[in-house]
Amino acid sequence: MEPGGSELDDEEVGSLDSRAGSRLMDVEGDAFDADALSDDVSDTGWETDLEIEEEKEKYDATGQKNYVKACDSIGIVPASHFMRCLSSQEPSIDLSHHYVGAKGAKAIAVALISNTTVTNLNLSYNGLCPEGGVAIIDMLKENCYITHLDLSNNGIAATGAVMLLDILASNTTVTHLNLSGSSFDDKAAEPLSEIIKSSIRVTHLNLSHNELSEASGVLIGAALAESEVLQHLDLSWNYLRRKGAVAIAQGLKPNQMLKKLNLSYNGFGTEGAVALADSLKINTTLTHLDITDNRILIDGVRAIAKVLQTIDSLQSLKIGHNPIQIIGVIALLEALKNGTSSVKYLGLDGITVTLNVAKIITEMQEEHTGLVITTGGTGGYKEPRPLPTPVEKLFKYSKENNIRLSDLFIVYDKKKRLFLTEADFRASLKHISAPLMEFEVLKLLNEFGRKATKEDFAAPAAPEGEEGGGGGGGGEGEEGEGVEEYSDADLEELKIVEYRLMESKKRVVSNYRSSIIGPPVFQYTSIYAKISEAKNLASGLRDVYCYIKVDNEAIARTASVFNSSEPFWGEEYRLHVPLEYQYVSVYLYDHDTLGVKVPIGKVRLDRDSIMGSPRGLDSWFPLKPISKDDEIQGELLAEIMIDEYSDEMFRGVITLVEARDLAVRDINSKVDPYAVINYKGKELNTPTLKKTRFPRWNKTYELPINRPLEEFDNRTVRITIYDSAKFHHDAFLGEVIIDLAELFLGQRYKTWYRLQQQDKETSAAMPSGGAKKDGKKEKDLGSLRLKVQCHEERILDSQLYSPFVQLMISAVESPGPEGSPLLIMLEEVMTMDRNSLAQTLVRFYIAHNAILPLFDCLISREVENVSLSNVTTLFRGNSLASKCLDQFMKVVALPYLHETLKPVIDTIFNDKKLVELDPDQLKTRSSSTSKLIDTSVAQLTGYIQIATESIFESVERCPQVLRQSMRLLWDRVIVKFPDGDTPYSSVTGFIFLRFFVPAILSPKLFALREEHADQRAERTLKLTAKLIQTMGNLQTAVDAKEQFMSPMATLLKEGVDKVKTYINQLIDVQIVMNTPSATPVEVLSDGLGYLQHVVLNSGVLWKRVTSGTSGAVGSLLYRKRFFELTNIAFTYFPTEKKTGEAKSYPVQWIRVVEKLDEAAFSRKHMFQIVIVPVGPSTAFSPSETVLYLQAADVNEQNRWVSAIRKACLCNREMSPVHHTGVYLPRKKEWSCCRATAPAEPGCCPCHRGITIGDWRDPLDPYLDAQVLYSQYQQGRETLTKNYSAPAESENPENPDVPPPRPAKPGSDEARMQAAYGRLAEVLDELSYHHSQVPNV
Repeated sequence: MEPGGSELDDEEVGSLDSRAGSRLMDVEGDAFDADALSDDVSDTGWETDLEIEEEKEKYDATGQKNYVKACDSIGIVPASHFMRCLSSQEPSIDLSHHYVGAKGAKAIAVALISNTTVTNLNLSYNGLCPEGGVAIIDMLKENCYITHLDLSNNGIAATGAVMLLDILASNTTVTHLNLSGSSFDDKAAEPLSEIIKSSIRVTHLNLSHNELSEASGVLIGAALAESEVLQHLDLSWNYLRRKGAVAIAQGLKPNQMLKKLNLSYNGFGTEGAVALADSLKINTTLTHLDITDNRILIDGVRAIAKVLQTIDSLQSLKIGHNPIQIIGVIALLEALKNGTSSVKYLGLDGITVTLNVAKIITEMQEEHTGLVITTGGTGGYKEPRPLPTPVEKLFKYSKENNIRLSDLFIVYDKKKRLFLTEADFRASLKHISAPLMEFEVLKLLNEFGRKATKEDFAAPAAPEGEEGGGGGGGGEGEEGEGVEEYSDADLEELKIVEYRLMESKKRVVSNYRSSIIGPPVFQYTSIYAKISEAKNLASGLRDVYCYIKVDNEAIARTASVFNSSEPFWGEEYRLHVPLEYQYVSVYLYDHDTLGVKVPIGKVRLDRDSIMGSPRGLDSWFPLKPISKDDEIQGELLAEIMIDEYSDEMFRGVITLVEARDLAVRDINSKVDPYAVINYKGKELNTPTLKKTRFPRWNKTYELPINRPLEEFDNRTVRITIYDSAKFHHDAFLGEVIIDLAELFLGQRYKTWYRLQQQDKETSAAMPSGGAKKDGKKEKDLGSLRLKVQCHEERILDSQLYSPFVQLMISAVESPGPEGSPLLIMLEEVMTMDRNSLAQTLVRFYIAHNAILPLFDCLISREVENVSLSNVTTLFRGNSLASKCLDQFMKVVALPYLHETLKPVIDTIFNDKKLVELDPDQLKTRSSSTSKLIDTSVAQLTGYIQIATESIFESVERCPQVLRQSMRLLWDRVIVKFPDGDTPYSSVTGFIFLRFFVPAILSPKLFALREEHADQRAERTLKLTAKLIQTMGNLQTAVDAKEQFMSPMATLLKEGVDKVKTYINQLIDVQIVMNTPSATPVEVLSDGLGYLQHVVLNSGVLWKRVTSGTSGAVGSLLYRKRFFELTNIAFTYFPTEKKTGEAKSYPVQWIRVVEKLDEAAFSRKHMFQIVIVPVGPSTAFSPSETVLYLQAADVNEQNRWVSAIRKACLCNREMSPVHHTGVYLPRKKEWSCCRATAPAEPGCCPCHRGITIGDWRDPLDPYLDAQVLYSQYQQGRETLTKNYSAPAESENPENPDVPPPRPAKPGSDEARMQAAYGRLAEVLDELSYHHSQVPNV
């Protein structure tokens, strides 16, 4: 049959269909043996007679009827998309990622045998395997219309290659053939090389992403030498190596047809590049050559550059991602600039160039119109770092070896003259083996030395009662040691070193870690905290809740658990905190009858304890008493200077400037602070300031300080702050201990010091076991189960993550038969818990529009590893696939969950009815028991109906991407487990058992309720969840152990049928594999990623309205207003609903978001927002707006404050300080610090770096990329040990000896080694960029 021939009659149709049946395998036949290949594949071995009886009817040129009959005979459902394409007679059919499988391929082949319209067929990513691939290939014997065929990523293996050779010998229409990712190994090389050599029509052949080794390259090279048709050949991502590339280069020399050749990612090294350069001298037809990432060194690129100067055929050369360095880049540029090359495109991607080279490239492109040169940019290029100065080198060495230079120099300064002679200075350096070269010592002498004078060696005045200037040091001449005799000539040559001057260049280290400014834009510190449960609480049953504090900032509150001595919360928090945070604390409180919180105990974990455990602290921690003396907060600003007073004394000048954010000790929230300076038992007191947590003393005191400072008593000054009280002892507010020996004479030090506790015991919590103090066991207050883990990441510029992002995306696009090697490695070395890792992966791939390829990779691997006998365990464990799907549902579908389940949850909480079906759960049994159970059945039935109806009618509201992921799950499972309910149970295992049911059991954990359920509601929720779980398990009968549930059997049976209907509707969606990209997507279909307008929080708050003159407090009114926060603006409406004319403020205008002292307005849960429309100033001015808002409770207050802070993270003009009170016009002062000026700068540091993670947070793909990089980098030693390929080396003395062969090409070991090789290069590059960033 020829194109354009006459219409076939009925007899020809029957004959054609008969031939179609004879060409296909029997679907019920034996399993295919991929290794059993023969030189001649006959039709007999693939007999698949479908016995389709064709009625005599008009010829169907589309093949649609034959397709339907074939599907019916095979027993599969016709693909609707394929049917539509056939009926519309489209010339191109794209069935990629439809996973039609082997059976579907046979039906498609039957349809296309008689089809005369389709010319372009794409069947990539369909799991055809050899069986399905052979069916499609065999169809080409009869079909003479298809010109473009894509069978990539179907694993048709060598069997398919043999079949192709047989078919293409007679087929005269196929010109474009894509066989990428077909699992071709060396067995397929012979038929493939024959296709290259003898095919009469194939002009474009893609063999990339296969397992062709050096032996295959030799065969392909020989075939290229004889090829007379092939024009485009893609051999990228194979294992051709050196011999393969050399053979292909030899084949290019006589070839006169090939125009485009892609050999990228084959690792053939310099020798392969030299061979290719040699072939380019002879070949005159090749126009495009891609040799990206082939380990080509300088010699290889020089050979290519030399050829470029003389040839005029090559138009495009891609040679990026090779270690050719700047020298190689310059060689290529000179070849293009000075020769007669016709190259129009030079790809140097991944190669960082200097600014000078970038300038040369720009000039060349301007001079030569049409020339395009791409590079890896200049962003990663760093000029060589300057060597450390000698003084920096000396201080670093002393720090690493715990040497105090001042002590060292004092030992050699026997006369205590604060300088050393050159000889003594050199001796001191030699004494500590300082790693300084002679020229470095000379630099120190030139910088800090000077010529000596006679005055330097004059004898000091002798103290009374002593003779001479005696100074120690014994030995010869000791008697006349009061003065050293130097002639004028000696002094002219003598140099002395003032070591105090040198030490003054050393950075003074204090015990203060500033908390004024939050973390840098690219510095990320987060704490994962899980409050699980408490046990053995003192005093029996309690109504317990917890507060979480970071330093002094209360950031979150758990729900209350009532009437329990072993309360369970299970609440998780992700806290974003400043880099300089000190500790994390959890406080337990009890409600008393008056609603006042009664302290139970606390757990405090300091920063070092948390950071010391990379996998986090996870244990029972003993509760410690909550003592007011231990609750220290605030800072002290002091200025200190020490100068000479006499030979026996120094003079210390101390100015106590102010303190801030002091703790409140009295019940009236007032503080009357004063400070006490204590030195050697002598005390100096400041005045007491009334009613302020922010005292400003500005008092200066002088202290006589004894010499020498090396004695501890002489070197320590203690400054303590107290709260003055009339009727009891003054309360301790904190202290600061200053080591005077750390200070240099004559220098002023003005520093903020953090107030510390009075005792020196560590605040780090220890696992429970009975800590002792003073030999006595502390009172047992109970224990708290916590898990706390800290992550610190430095996020680089987004462009630097591009290679890593591209590598991670390609890892899920082409994962391989055993799954993605990179994901397998990640699981091996992860230090994060599996949930956190899954959340990071999900957010990363969502942001890069590659979430479905990730799931395809993970699901396929899990399904492949489960046998039929263990099918009940499919997705029921804690595998990475299960965890990723769990986290994915939480990220994308929480709004859907709330809309679906909130009605039934609210009904159960509000009804507060006793619902019980189990008689054993009732305390007493009587005649009313049966009545109660009957009532409970009716009540529970009502709840189940509300829940199930809401679920079953919610398909259209379900996020499209979630539906696609469930369809993907269904498709992968049904291929391996087509019988039974396994596909249904796999989907329900996620939607019901891992999403709906946990949310019903614990509404608080899914933000469905603010509080935990009481005892009645908890039991009702448990029974409701149990029934919906049974439906989700597709069980129509109750468990034998739970016969009390038998009254619900009818409801269960009906529910199972509805569950299946719901699943059928849920997966009735077409899978659209998103096109992965290296840059974050702007918008996804379900509102993910970086949107132009994201609602971060919304709700009703009380707004303080000020009457009277502008800026005055006046009479206060509080009105409810509806507020909405987006990533663009903070808006409120004039009513409680989202109606009326709104007032909106861009988030860039917000300068302060902080909580207010309760005493400011005598109201709880108040916070303030300072808004400045223009300019960086935060001083009060007419153009400034201050919003005072009140939340309903502490959790709502924390949510709003946290959300606004996150929206303002990129605001460069955020104020570092704020007032915790309000300005009082009548008193003309601030209520917090008593400052009198309305425009007075704030008295308290802002806490803008402390926020709470939330599911509404926008995606941050570069943070997630950095976290993944850190996980790999921490496990580099393990990965290198397990997956590093043996180094390839040449033996110059015996070139005939081949280099060591790393692993068998195509094996799992080889794939893992290749994947790690690419990963290691990317990790090394990122590691270099991190090394260029100075430590914070």
